[in-house]
Amino acid sequence: MNLDFFERGNTLNNNSKNTNFISNFIKELSNHLAETIEKNNKVSNSTYCVASEPNDKGEVYVVIQNGSGAGTDMKLSELPKGSQYGTILRYKNGHFVIDEELTNESIESWKRAREVSKKEVAHYKMENVDYLVRGVYEDDIEVINNETGHIFGLSKFEFWEKDFNSLQEGMILNYKNGEYVVKE
Repeated sequence: MNLDFFERGNTLNNNSKNTNFISNFIKELSNHLAETIEKNNKVSNSTYCVASEPNDKGEVYVVIQNGSGAGTDMKLSELPKGSQYGTILRYKNGHFVIDEELTNESIESWKRAREVSKKEVAHYKMENVDYLVRGVYEDDIEVINNETGHIFGLSKFEFWEKDFNSLQEGMILNYKNGEYVVKE
């Protein structure tokens, strides 16, 4: 980057030669800063995660795993072959590569979490099981699974608005066909 114009002192005037010089300098400085920022954003020691399925434009959301939560949409076609939701990437030599070991760990961890979630949800949505309404609040209710004794909250969004507004402490709900209904 040429900084010779600083040596000219106050001799710069508004002629086209100096205006072009300054304009070119500003462009060069902008490009240099943009390249520096891009290089700093793609630190070779950082890992990146494909954090979404492809959207209708063929893009996935890729986040840097540095705790910042920063991410960007990228064309799946620009990523290494085999990249999918949960793939862990590293930036090396100007492009992304798959970190196989971390990707396998990530996918296995995701599968374990999904299994735990399925087991936990089983307490909340057991077909033909009664749930005692223990408390009614502004946006949710607290219920007890009468079979397991498991206590948990249900959001008002689990119900039709009129049904949620009619709920009272002590009522019995039954889970049938994918929804909670007041047991008569």
